[in-house]
Amino acid sequence: MERRNFWAAFRNKLILAGILMAGVGGIYGLEHLFNLIYIHPRTIELSGSQFDNSLPLKPGNAFSTESATKLPNNFAVYNFEALDHNTLVLNRTDASYTGMKLSLLHLDDNRVKDLDSSVLYDTFSFWNGTLIYSRYRSNQTQETYAYDLASGQKKLLFSDKSFYLRQAGNEALIGFDGTTYRLYHPKTEKKEMLYTYKQLQERIAKPAGINARDVFPFDLSGTNDQQTYILAQLGEHSGIYRHPLKGEADGTLMLKADEIHDFRVLKNGDLLVLGTVAHVQGLYRFHSESGTYELLKQGAIWGFGIDEEQFRLAYLLGTDKRTNEVHVAYLQETGLDSDTVVYRNIDQFLKLSWKGDDLFVLGSSVDNSEIYRFTFRPW
Repeated sequence: MERRNFWAAFRNKLILAGILMAGVGGIYGLEHLFNLIYIHPRTIELSGSQFDNSLPLKPGNAFSTESATKLPNNFAVYNFEALDHNTLVLNRTDASYTGMKLSLLHLDDNRVKDLDSSVLYDTFSFWNGTLIYSRYRSNQTQETYAYDLASGQKKLLFSDKSFYLRQAGNEALIGFDGTTYRLYHPKTEKKEMLYTYKQLQERIAKPAGINARDVFPFDLSGTNDQQTYILAQLGEHSGIYRHPLKGEADGTLMLKADEIHDFRVLKNGDLLVLGTVAHVQGLYRFHSESGTYELLKQGAIWGFGIDEEQFRLAYLLGTDKRTNEVHVAYLQETGLDSDTVVYRNIDQFLKLSWKGDDLFVLGSSVDNSEIYRFTFRPW
């Protein structure tokens, strides 16, 4: 009886061992079969004729908001530029309302540092890491200063009536005193006359085919290729005029539209234009080589900004529901890609601007303001 029980137990062990051997053998058998079939794995490079090269390349990432910050302030802000992720230079109202303060705002602790007072509105710009701005004097003349942000030291550059400063290449600034445009060289502290307001009117009127008295230049932008782009009212229309920064060479009326509110010059010479073309309101790309418009986004767009790489575009769109939307999209050779709404309902919108991966948006009323910072990272 005991011997029968012994063999019964031994038989169960043999059966279990057989099952395990069969399982292991099956695994190795499948592996062997796989190796027989795929004995020569390889990567195949497709020839160019096997796909359509005309298809636009879609970015390998999409917009992902890493963080969003909203900072309310008890003062009005009229203009700003971002120095870095955490620091803004502001034009804000002075207590007496007789001028503007130039201030630094640190977003992490809401700390404000005033740099100067009696500063003219929208007259500051950056030149080689230095803050350039103009301010009033008691006799109502203007002075232009260079402020070293690292040391906190300021230096008087020019003392004249110029109050409109825009960067023109890496070595100069364009200033306007109400009657005359001048080229300023902060490094050498020299200045030279470009043309008078009347001369500029005549230059623009000639290619526009209208009387000079119907031309009203009101915004200009200098670029690194030594060209100046000037936005002007041309009778009942708007236009952008381009001419060499120096010399007497004739310029070119690049484009004419029903209405132009703002523009940016792209690295390839194309223009981003905000306005109305052929009675259609929206944001356009003007292709300079062909002289044609491309509608990027139709609608009531209140402002836009392009990043330093000129790849990411942000704009604020007003909707039929009396709200607004902050959009971010990729600027492609033909249109916008991955257009994404990142925020809605900015009160009293004034401006938006990029700095690296950060998009800053400003809303301001007479008494207070709100600054938003959206930080984007690829997926």
